[in-house]
Amino acid sequence: MSSLKRKNEEQACYRMILNYIKNMIHQGKLKDGEKLPPERKLAEQFNVSRIPIREALKILEFMGIVENRSNGLYVKKIGLKELIEKIDFTFDIKERSVLDILELRHALDAMAAGYAAIRRSGDDMDFLKNNLESMRELKKNFTGKAEELQRLRLLSHQFHRGIVAASKNDVLLSIYESLFALLDISRQWTIGDSGISYNSILAHEAILYKIEQQDSVGAQRSMTEHLTEAAERLKVLFKEHASTIENNPLPEKGTS
Repeated sequence: MSSLKRKNEEQACYRMILNYIKNMIHQGKLKDGEKLPPERKLAEQFNVSRIPIREALKILEFMGIVENRSNGLYVKKIGLKELIEKIDFTFDIKERSVLDILELRHALDAMAAGYAAIRRSGDDMDFLKNNLESMRELKKNFTGKAEELQRLRLLSHQFHRGIVAASKNDVLLSIYESLFALLDISRQWTIGDSGISYNSILAHEAILYKIEQQDSVGAQRSMTEHLTEAAERLKVLFKEHASTIENNPLPEKGTS
């Protein structure tokens, strides 16, 4: 399966579940604080495996649309108007938006890398080194399974979040965590079917080296180069598959 096809299927799954929640709210069948059906039932309803369902629900949880309790997922008590706005917002994610998200990551991640180089602790370095080693090991034994792709995305997120945490800027960390869903969308595109590339691992190593050496300018530069290369890969992918993307537009706002 091509990277583009996988991404289209994942996005289609998100849209199906979001539309399901939105329609249930409009019909008065799902209210603030109510429990969602289990993964198995959602997978059967949408005729997909539980893997994309699980991934979609994870995104919804980080978006603040649902919350995970001990006995399942529940619609978060945030108010129906705000909930609908969050759902509608996800329908606006298009090709240009993915590149816009990467530009946002340029600003946040580069700033964080610079501060992390100055303020990182020994525990921060241990976490980042262990994360990178896990990424290398997973890449070495990568077989292309969906679970492995999810694991790589998680490791990538944890690496970048670890750098933000090492910056010791609580406001920056709060902003970064609140934008998890958006940042994860960019990773869905930059980490393709073959998983994270060796070049990306080398880029992570370069960033980590600069942070360890407390080279603030170098850490910012390495992070910027890493994300610039990711953006260039995306531009090539979008160009190669422009006709396919054009024939698979996201639903307009308000459709169900």
